[in-house]
Amino acid sequence: MNSKIGIIIPFYYLSDNFEEDIRTLQETIDSTKAYTNRIVVVDDGTSLELISDAQLIKHLRNKGKGASIRTGIKSLLLDSEIQFIVEIDADNDQDPKEITKFI
Repeated sequence: MNSKIGIIIPFYYLSDNFEEDIRTLQETIDSTKAYTNRIVVVDDGTSLELISDAQLIKHLRNKGKGASIRTGIKSLLLDSEIQFIVEIDADNDQDPKEITKFI
């Protein structure tokens, strides 16, 4: 991959099954790794502690999805090698293979 792609994954869980939400988030990260150079997960006021293969940024309280995306963008803009920024939902509802169609 020649393009330097940064991925933002806003995360806020509402379900009663936190473990399932974390498992789905990790599946999203795992399926996205092949299409990116850097993944930023923005935890929007939940108790997410540890994830693998991604940078974790925490909001101490819920600020909303828009604020999470802005936080992720600010973080990725500090990396001068990132050329494109893509946001993907944490629920693994979007196919990361589609990223290459945008670049």
